[in-house]
Amino acid sequence: MVGSVSKQGQPYALLRVENLLYQVKVGDYVGQNYGHVGNQQINDLLQQANTELDDTKRTELTQQADKAIWDAAGELPLYQLPGAVATKNTVANYGAMGFATNPIDYAKIGFVK
Repeated sequence: MVGSVSKQGQPYALLRVENLLYQVKVGDYVGQNYGHVGNQQINDLLQQANTELDDTKRTELTQQADKAIWDAAGELPLYQLPGAVATKNTVANYGAMGFATNPIDYAKIGFVK
């Protein structure tokens, strides 16, 4: 975060990512993490990789983070078309929608036991 502003009483954070400046509501910024996938282990690994100077160690940390992301992710967009997704077999009531379930009823999505 490089700063903050307030518009009509609403606080916004100013973030710089790769020399681009973003104005976002506090707590809403996810970069390109559109699936909102994350946990503390992933955050720690990525932070360590971002500060590691040794190429081999940085690659290893990034690969560990990638594995943790895949373990945590609930879906993988295959390409930019509605309904083209892969989901874990533990996700219930979510998958390729077609026209039948549009809009998505997020209250019915969950995990099987």
